Amino acid sequence: MHLFDPSTAAFQFQFGGILGIDGISLWLVWLVNMLMPIVILSSWKTVNILIKPFIIILQIISFWSLAVFMVLDLLLFYISFEGVLIPMFFLIGFYGGRNRKIHAAYQFFLYTLFGSL
Repeated sequence: MHLFDPSTAAFQFQFGGILGIDGISLWLVWLVNMLMPIVILSSWKTVNILIKPFIIILQIISFWSLAVFMVLDLLLFYISFEGVLIPMFFLIGFYGGRNRKIHAAYQFFLYTLFGSL
């Protein structure tokens, strides 16, 4: 059993040299895992159409969010950070609330992409 040791600054859990969890990312990974059921339960009554794709998109967002906090390589961090954009684009485009949801999805995607470059 692996226990977290706060006395060292080294990675506490390392998986094959590509993934690792330290003191800060441990709490952020925990937060992502705790927020995803809350998000699904809070949208239980509001999402009435295309429920299965909605859950799949949320799981893809959860995967990329976990990858952001666990990867050790800078290039993989950037790929996983930008990987959240594509499912968020579809989430805004399909399940947005107003008539201009497609326009909002494009603006979100472009502003976030160019802002992170």
